[in-house]
Amino acid sequence: MGKIHFDPIVNNMSRKLGNFVYSSWKGINVVKRYSKHSASNSQKQIEVRNAFTEASALWKALPQKIKSSWIKSVYGIAMTERNMFIKKNCIPIRNGNPGQISFANGAVLPQSINAASADAGTIKITYSETAAPHLNAVLIKINQETNKLDSPQFIYDLSANSTEAEIKNLESNQTYYLYIIAAETTFDKCEQISESAGYKIKVS
Repeated sequence: MGKIHFDPIVNNMSRKLGNFVYSSWKGINVVKRYSKHSASNSQKQIEVRNAFTEASALWKALPQKIKSSWIKSVYGIAMTERNMFIKKNCIPIRNGNPGQISFANGAVLPQSINAASADAGTIKITYSETAAPHLNAVLIKINQETNKLDSPQFIYDLSANSTEAEIKNLESNQTYYLYIIAAETTFDKCEQISESAGYKIKVS
């Protein structure tokens, strides 16, 4: 940063002239090289803003029981549970992957749990444990035209036999984010839920 000394003919100057910017700082006339600001709408910035918007909308749509699970994630941290949720989900959403929509506060998913497309319009959830907890699902379709997330569908208390459960009547040839959450009892009565397991599945 350079200083400017004027003579009686020129006693003031401001703004940009050539490759330099002239201004006054604390009563001192100064000059500095002009630096062009980066565009505020770069592709990266647009993607980050879109991911933030989608993560915020997803948080808003979640039932309070799932939101409350995030309280445990911010114990001793100067951050709200909403901000932690958005932090955990912005990058995955931007990269086209499911993130994490619940935080474990007592329940645990079966270690062997998996989900994949099965028959037409069906997702099959499998696990080897015979004493699996109550399973719940959050299903979000990825809009093929906009590549954005549709509103979430909540499927509570999946009916299951000892090793599998199914979600039926889905749209064929559509891609979904599926989040599976375990609870210690039926969802309406539960006090503990698990961290979600997330899958990106194209339905047959």
